[in-house]
Amino acid sequence: MKLLSGLAKFALDMLVVMTPGDVIALHGVTGTNAVRFVLETAIHDKKVQYNMLQSLFEQLLIIYLHEGCPDLEKARTKYKKEDTIVNWSALSQQLYKPDVDVHDAKLTFTCLQESLIYPDNGALYWNVAKERLSLSK
Repeated sequence: MKLLSGLAKFALDMLVVMTPGDVIALHGVTGTNAVRFVLETAIHDKKVQYNMLQSLFEQLLIIYLHEGCPDLEKARTKYKKEDTIVNWSALSQQLYKPDVDVHDAKLTFTCLQESLIYPDNGALYWNVAKERLSLSK
């Protein structure tokens, strides 16, 4: 779904440019992933799908406005793709540490899932998860 991919990019960009550790922006990414799962597995009525996507857009827009309309263009330049060595296996090992916050664990799992759907954003998802896990320490 093209609209859902645009919303996923919007949510990811917000998370990248907002203050590290921002739980509100984190829920934009995890919420978008949850909506994707429900749309792909449980809801096949086009009108209901549209209403869910509209609601997701409204929620993401509220986050964006609440956070002061950050410059989302900065999201694409925060991490250098060529400097990123994506290693989900090594990053996932950190999830077993007892001091990892449940939000950070869920975001890491979500970023892995989203990176498989949007491989062009894989390095960005990986960097977001890595940065978030480093805040758990």
